[in-house]
Amino acid sequence: EKYIKKSLSKKQKTIQRDTWLKGFFTKLENELSKNEAAIHKNLPSDFYDIVDLYDRNITLIIKHLKEIGYSNITRLIDEELYPKAPFDKAQHLFDNLSDYTFLLNIFPRSRLRFDYSDSDYSFFNNLFSNLRSSNYLSPYQNKLSEDDRILYSYKYLWYYLLAPFISSNHNEKRLSSLLSIINFVSEIQNKRYLTLSLAEKSKSIKDFLASESLNYSDLNTFIKGNLTNNDDIINNDDIEKIFKLSFVDDDKRAALFADFYNSFCKAQARIIDIDKDYEFLLFVLKNTTVSDEDDNYNIYPNIQAILNSVIVEKKLSHSLAKEKFQEEIFSAKKMIEFKKVLEQCVIKKWDL
Repeated sequence: EKYIKKSLSKKQKTIQRDTWLKGFFTKLENELSKNEAAIHKNLPSDFYDIVDLYDRNITLIIKHLKEIGYSNITRLIDEELYPKAPFDKAQHLFDNLSDYTFLLNIFPRSRLRFDYSDSDYSFFNNLFSNLRSSNYLSPYQNKLSEDDRILYSYKYLWYYLLAPFISSNHNEKRLSSLLSIINFVSEIQNKRYLTLSLAEKSKSIKDFLASESLNYSDLNTFIKGNLTNNDDIINNDDIEKIFKLSFVDDDKRAALFADFYNSFCKAQARIIDIDKDYEFLLFVLKNTTVSDEDDNYNIYPNIQAILNSVIVEKKLSHSLAKEKFQEEIFSAKKMIEFKKVLEQCVIKKWDL
């Protein structure tokens, strides 16, 4: 499955639709620089407006590519590659975790109707006023990028998950349980990244977040080793309520928290370069469908592996990924030439 066929539907393919899509790709590419400049300098609500826009654009492109007949290519775009996918997953697990523990009926469930642009951001300003000097960032201090994207990734996720609850009730004591869940995530990240960075000095924050995977056993070990006499970041009483002090009797709850922790980390990794991920997805879709350069070819590289490596797993940089993709396109073209030689010379000559 290294290569796929274009398999265009002649009935559905029209010059008008093809031309419209080329223009639409160009328009979105031109808009990227403006969004990229603003994406980490505004309020979290502005950030999620941009993510929503990216997601709508990809959804629309996929829809029209399917109509034209590029189904063999669009079926390779997993849901996980969509811009909003990691945030929706983290939100879903956080809501389930809050329901499953002790928050049901305390807060109105307004997530689906919640307008982030109307949320009071002053509460978050107070929460994050001392974040830079907190323990959360201590192992990251020497590796922060110039625009502090690791800080933004953490801050924006807090806002996305907690704003619907905070807008309903500004009583901080009643919110302490929710805040402890998020703070507990940062405590685990702090310890695990510090340990990893000592062993693998070249491991970047983004690599750590993208590959982080906590299971029930890891969580149990962490709690036993770090929860006792540690109230610097987390509220022990709240964490004890979540887990009832006994993981043996409450495996499901611990497993749900581990899933949430992993999704939180992966969503952070996506925030750090969400604009580059989106641009690369546009680049790949354009160059395997309506790009003028490829109109005469009907065999394309299987794009799923490279997209996962760049966007989800963060194993390949965006700049190197474009070079890798062009190499795959070149290989696909060579495959077409080989096929022609095989058919015209060998098969025909030997009457196979």
